[in-house]
Amino acid sequence: VLGSSQVGKTSLVTAFVNNFCPTVYSATDDLTLYYKTLEIPDKRQGGAPFPVLAEIEDTYAWGRHDGLDSFKRRRDATLLRTPTGGAARTPQSRASSKAGSMLGTMTGRSTPMHASASLASGEAFEMYPAPDSTKFTPITHRRMGFLVLFDAAEAHTLDQAEECIGGFESCHLNDAPIIFLVANKMDRGLDKHALVTYERAQRFAQERGINFAEVSSVELQKVRKLFRRLLGDIQTHPSLWRRDLTNGGSSAAKRVTNLASGVASALSAAKGGSSAPREQAEDAAQPAKKQDCNLQ
Repeated sequence: VLGSSQVGKTSLVTAFVNNFCPTVYSATDDLTLYYKTLEIPDKRQGGAPFPVLAEIEDTYAWGRHDGLDSFKRRRDATLLRTPTGGAARTPQSRASSKAGSMLGTMTGRSTPMHASASLASGEAFEMYPAPDSTKFTPITHRRMGFLVLFDAAEAHTLDQAEECIGGFESCHLNDAPIIFLVANKMDRGLDKHALVTYERAQRFAQERGINFAEVSSVELQKVRKLFRRLLGDIQTHPSLWRRDLTNGGSSAAKRVTNLASGVASALSAAKGGSSAPREQAEDAAQPAKKQDCNLQ
């Protein structure tokens, strides 16, 4: 999730993961990982349930280049639009790590395999270490999708969003990621100046061939729809996420299958045994689930 300061990056992520929007602004100084399990319709399999463990990266302000973060790494926002820039490890080193590249944003198949066996042994999740607040160790091998935010009432935030998106082509020569340009804070309405910015953003997205969306994090409006659209588009581009299986060989594929089974079974149990994905009302604030967490 990218964008200039105070456009609502953390609010958007928190609204999706925890169904809650912070009301007090606090600048993000370090990259922060959030996790959420859900099911999306598998567009390649007639809408069958597809279990997902989404890893979401909240970022500091676009254009920030001030010293080191708490992980002792140089802050450079331009690295955050690359596949792996700013991560603690390279894809190659993650591939050799026990906790590394076996898990992608897309974690499963439409029909879970050997779910009961994997859950009985605890293998689905115990292969991965618990979150550690002193380290930044993403479990995916690369960034697969980007939400670039701007505030429709602040034209300069769109300037920075356009600058960010303008450098994506040179950073992703193969397997281009899914990109959304997102107008946040739409609950405040659009005056004549904001409307000009909003329409300019729509034209920019159309010219660039990227997706455009609008949300209100504070009112939880269209937040889930946005993330489900992003995850759905990633799911239809297997080249983005199947590398998490191939980077670690057959053992990695087995771990991903086991993890997918665990996610699918947990979701099924939480819904009383139903395996069909369900869309919840956008304006209904749901309590945070136990499997949702964030790592700072």
